[in-house]
Amino acid sequence: MARYDPDRLVRDIGRRVAELRRERGLTQQDLASKLRATMQWVQQIEYGANLTVHSLARVANALDVDLETLLVRPNPSSYVMRAGRPPRDTEGKAARAERTSVATEPPRKKPRGRKPPTG
Repeated sequence: MARYDPDRLVRDIGRRVAELRRERGLTQQDLASKLRATMQWVQQIEYGANLTVHSLARVANALDVDLETLLVRPNPSSYVMRAGRPPRDTEGKAARAERTSVATEPPRKKPRGRKPPTG
């Protein structure tokens, strides 16, 4: 009898969902709209979290595939992670350093209201 690693299985299903979504030319936001869900929920599914049989059925319906299609192992190319945002340029680093130095200064005391004149 085959043994399954539950964590890997959920990750593979999430990758398969992402793969099918991209094949259909959908963004995560497009799929979320079809599911009447949030984009964060779709991201969680594609990451391999928040999977239930109920959510799998909803995703299969939205992608117009059989449920079994989601259980097929994803293509090895879907395991390749794309690069994130490019690093900031030197001007961005300088601005960030300036913000950091300002943030480390002790807070200034706020002036209080005027005291009424004594006399």
